[in-house]
Amino acid sequence: MKKFLTLVFSATFIFLQAQFSDLAILPTQGSWAIHKGIIDNTEIEIIPDGHRAQVELTFTVYVDSVNLHFNNYRRNLPTYKDNLLEARLNFKLAPEAFFYDSYLWLNATTIIRAKILPRGEANRVYDSIVNRKIDPSILQKNWDNQYSLKIFPISTVFPRKVKIAYSIPFKVEDNGREFIELPTDILKLTSASSTTSLIVHHKSNVKFKHLVFPLTGSIINENSTSVTFRLQNNQWVTNPSFYLEYFNENAKEPFSFYHQKLTADECFYDLRLSTKQLTNLTKSISSFGVKIPLRTGGFVYQNYNTSKGLLIPNSLYNECGSFVGEMDFEKPIELKYKIGSTIFTLSDTLKSNRTGEFLYQNWAHMFSQNVTNDETKEISLKYRVLNNQTAFLALEDGDTVTSTKGNDMISNGGRVRSGIVSADKEAISVYPNPIIKDFKVESETPIISLRIIDISGRLVYSQEFEKGTKTLEFNSEELKMKSGIYWLIIEEKSKMHTIKVLKE
Repeated sequence: MKKFLTLVFSATFIFLQAQFSDLAILPTQGSWAIHKGIIDNTEIEIIPDGHRAQVELTFTVYVDSVNLHFNNYRRNLPTYKDNLLEARLNFKLAPEAFFYDSYLWLNATTIIRAKILPRGEANRVYDSIVNRKIDPSILQKNWDNQYSLKIFPISTVFPRKVKIAYSIPFKVEDNGREFIELPTDILKLTSASSTTSLIVHHKSNVKFKHLVFPLTGSIINENSTSVTFRLQNNQWVTNPSFYLEYFNENAKEPFSFYHQKLTADECFYDLRLSTKQLTNLTKSISSFGVKIPLRTGGFVYQNYNTSKGLLIPNSLYNECGSFVGEMDFEKPIELKYKIGSTIFTLSDTLKSNRTGEFLYQNWAHMFSQNVTNDETKEISLKYRVLNNQTAFLALEDGDTVTSTKGNDMISNGGRVRSGIVSADKEAISVYPNPIIKDFKVESETPIISLRIIDISGRLVYSQEFEKGTKTLEFNSEELKMKSGIYWLIIEEKSKMHTIKVLKE
């Protein structure tokens, strides 16, 4: 009966969570209490690329030990003893947005870059690891534009820092006004008394113009390539959405076209056409085609559009595709469309300098919107584009990175990506883990010192050792280690190791 009630409660909670954006903190065992979470230390970085922008959002999740979650029927607040909690963030993004990266901080200096895996495999690994009390996070798309991010563990004295990155198209109006919508669903969960750092970049033909009212902020740094603002978080509470305005110097051109050559066989383009240029288009039509100029032997082999095969009056037509060959910049791009029995042509020259960095991801995203099969999953895994078949999973023993910047977007045939440092798994070992009573620390090189710190930051043990010490033995009862999570900070001659252990 208890197991049945647990299943009913879990299903009801998941249904309720799916109806709105929320940050809930839940125990992984032993209790049904739901606690509130808070987001703070928020930084948003926006980088234009073609007809889209990369939005990179870094923030820290805290357990709210003051305010009750409205679904907490037990009416109790979390305490420092609740050290096996899980954070669950549910939120929405614009329908055309897609995620391309996720990071999890294990501590102040150790960052794990999430791997993209098949969805079922990622969830099985995440669930098994939570049961073993080891750090993971998982980011996945639930349906349509609804997403979830889960992080384990978290407690009142152990907040978790993460970074998630996604791509989103510009919203476009007349006269070159282009807008990027900020992730309001997440920002509404930030601490109202705190601030958000917003870093906005320029590109050669698309430049940041201003914050859109009612959004206000103070400039704390500005140079030729970017502007950094400080924004008060209390703005997020009272308004439904927030935008940044960009100015596009080429807005009045009939075609906006970007291209990218990834490899000899992997070439991509991103096309945007304003049908306001087509004054004779008074209703939606499906009789049209776009001719992309390629040199001899080249051909477009896959293309997708957001208009479901229609040319719609007074709107934007967006298309991305993949091709083999070389662009021919001496020939124009052409749109041919048929109204009644008459065929019309619109043409324009291409600009060779209109290149993009992540057009292949736009294409992979659109491919996922039109196709669901094994190839879709493989493309998602290859190009690090999240879809319904995959998930971003960050593991404690996964790929550590020195920075969340400059990492290659593609798996690169399974080889180590730039910026990623191979985890040193063999140099130090602590066993057994979880600790029951006695445990050992063994190192391949001499240990200079060791400190043990509990999850609240309290120093449990500190000692320096004689030269040549490679093995240490401890009794957890003599150290007065209670059940919970501990950090072992081990100093060697040229390196410092931080290892997490669980005392049962």
